[in-house]
Amino acid sequence: PRPSPPPPASRVSPPPSPSKPPPPSSPPAVKFNVNSGPAMKNPGGTMSGKIKPESQVKEAETTTADPTSLFKQNELVVHSQHGIAKYLRVEYMSMQDEAPKPFMVLQFADGVLKESFTQQSMVTKYFASGVGYAAEEPKLDHLSRPEVWTKRKAKAKRTLKKLAHDVIKLQAVRKQNKREPYKMPGHKTDFD
Repeated sequence: PRPSPPPPASRVSPPPSPSKPPPPSSPPAVKFNVNSGPAMKNPGGTMSGKIKPESQVKEAETTTADPTSLFKQNELVVHSQHGIAKYLRVEYMSMQDEAPKPFMVLQFADGVLKESFTQQSMVTKYFASGVGYAAEEPKLDHLSRPEVWTKRKAKAKRTLKKLAHDVIKLQAVRKQNKREPYKMPGHKTDFD
């Protein structure tokens, strides 16, 4: 069998000239539905990436996440204003001739709090600070004593600031300490 002949030179198009810029094109269109899917908050941020002062940040009024999928029953959660609680369930309640809305039922040491689902950003999952199963389960906070939770938050903040300060100080000391590199023995003495 004979190899096929190469195509005629007239069929091959020349490469584009580097002096000519490519024709301008519009960015590709992206279609999406803003009324579905999980809500994403950008607290304090804008589309330009600039950060607003905390006083100007408003909490999201609504979300599209499923209220029953946030936490597991009897899971420990942290309410930003009241402290550690146990998540019990979601209840739907209506207020003054409105459609029923979901509320998270949180068990505290001295009572139950029903937090509106629109305020879900105030409730986060509790993560133990211990390693593995060695961490003790914390005590639930009291709704009637918010000052205790406020003091614990302030203490944790001070501890984190001290830890950050200590780490920075340690890194500065390490950077200042210089030593001569270890001298490697000659390869001849290793095997003699």
